[in-house]
Amino acid sequence: MKKIFTIALLALSAFSIKAQKRASLINDTARYNGISYTTGDTLRLEYGSQPDKSFAFISFVSSSTGSTDLDKSRAKSKAVIEKIYVQRKTVYINAKLIDKEITAGSNSKLLIDLEAAVDNKEIK
Repeated sequence: MKKIFTIALLALSAFSIKAQKRASLINDTARYNGISYTTGDTLRLEYGSQPDKSFAFISFVSSSTGSTDLDKSRAKSKAVIEKIYVQRKTVYINAKLIDKEITAGSNSKLLIDLEAAVDNKEIK
């Protein structure tokens, strides 16, 4: 009886671990892991999750060059959310860097995969 109870407990805990909620978007507010993200909010970038500390789930976007992963030099920067949308069940955030170092001609547009960036501690 004790073995059956232990097996049942392990099975239930395995299901609850895999049942993590996905990010949701209602109106202009995305919610994930108990945190709400709305247009106009300021995000703080943490450190990238790649081995060299560059960002895997935050990219620069540009009409001329496409998208490129954000460099590790942008760690601890801030960005303002401009748009939140869902594509293929994934919530994405378009944001703009608001660093002092950004010049008028430089690229400051970001594309953020919300779930992956939060799970890998790339944004706070």
